[in-house]
Amino acid sequence: MIYKEFDEKNIQSFEYETMINSDGKIIGTCELGKATIQLLNPNNDYSDFKDSWIHTIHGSFYIHNVEPVQEKINIRLDCYDIKYKLDTKYDSSKHNFPCTLKEWRNSIFDDCGVEYTDDYFPNYDLVLHSEPYIGDNPSNRQVISMIAEAGCSFIITNNDIFSFKWFENTIVHEIKDWIELTSEKTYSKAINCVVLGRGDVEDNVYWPEEQIEPVEFRIDNNYILDPQNTTEEHDQRYDVIQSIYNRVNGFNYLIFSMRTQAVDNKLSICLGQKVRFIDIWENELETYVMTKKIKYLGGDFDNDDNYEINLSSLEIKETSTDLSYGAKIESKILDVSRKADKINGVIEDVIKEVDGQNEKIAKTTAEINNIQTMFQVTGGNNLIKNSVGLFNDDNQLSSWKTEEGADIQYGEDNNLIGITTSGSKISIRNTKIETKQDNITNLTLSTIKSLSYKISQDEDVST
Repeated sequence: MIYKEFDEKNIQSFEYETMINSDGKIIGTCELGKATIQLLNPNNDYSDFKDSWIHTIHGSFYIHNVEPVQEKINIRLDCYDIKYKLDTKYDSSKHNFPCTLKEWRNSIFDDCGVEYTDDYFPNYDLVLHSEPYIGDNPSNRQVISMIAEAGCSFIITNNDIFSFKWFENTIVHEIKDWIELTSEKTYSKAINCVVLGRGDVEDNVYWPEEQIEPVEFRIDNNYILDPQNTTEEHDQRYDVIQSIYNRVNGFNYLIFSMRTQAVDNKLSICLGQKVRFIDIWENELETYVMTKKIKYLGGDFDNDDNYEINLSSLEIKETSTDLSYGAKIESKILDVSRKADKINGVIEDVIKEVDGQNEKIAKTTAEINNIQTMFQVTGGNNLIKNSVGLFNDDNQLSSWKTEEGADIQYGEDNNLIGITTSGSKISIRNTKIETKQDNITNLTLSTIKSLSYKISQDEDVST
């Protein structure tokens, strides 16, 4: 990595913007900070600065573009901040497992050659026995973002030092006056529960389990927190969710946007810290900083007074009052569950029902790799007892197995009209049978248009 030298006296303008709110997402945020620097360039000294690094009092910057403003007189440098050092290919061979979440993070930072604080964060001590699923050809920055999300943190760089952070109340910056201000008066509702979900499928773990007027903080499909391994009966989400809840519980904020010069030590304001200000109606308000942009006004480049600052807080879309609890039915049903494995393309649904002394189980499994669906029913007086149906990729029933005998009805051209077994009826239309038996234990069908089965006297289910 090459650092170029330049004379700060040649700086005509400087703007640097950084944020921790990326389109409404907070945790796991590791957005590149962006800077624009315009320099006097009378001797054409800075025209070869592209693809090199420079260092300023605001940190190190990678110059990804150089553009003359006026030929040989002015030049503009478009830059990324120190986070750009993470934009290299992640190499699994450089990291050893098993390790803790924090040890994995530190190993990536070391590989990228950056400094970092030895901070603690939720789930820092979670033991990873093998490398989690990280997708195809990720960058180190993408993996670090995934780790930060699992640790309920956003990433900031202060003096080129990386830190995993959450919003803090210990430092409050007093805004003495402002040039422009847009502010809401009502704070967001305070978070009071956490949901670890799996996207659109109703497969959620939440904490606390009982809520009145819930305001959720939701994380979907983080494969560190939730490996989604269908071979494991224990769901790891129950182990990791409480530490996240302890961090976010009670958090709320106020949306605002401000431009000001009247704040002491403005260059020391960090993302995630609080500011206090008075609005036009004399309301004293406090909220957190989620975006920050500094603008150099001229004079001594090192002097805090020679800067203007823009601060704002934007809506966080990870929070919601529309809590999704998943399938939870208060009735005879003992358990309704869905296990989704997006890595391997598997969805498994299980319904267990207790009715008197009988336990009834219905189970379906869909696999994208094998592209088949299985319906399985066990137990119950009115069920097709101990039966398994297997469907192929065209949703055709390829086999049906049952321990009970079956009465088969045929139509024209050897088409199956229906099967009756153990008091329940399967109705199948337009179906060509390949095997014809009166006492059926294994039935193979070539096509199927409709399958219905009765699981109780008053409930029909169709597939």
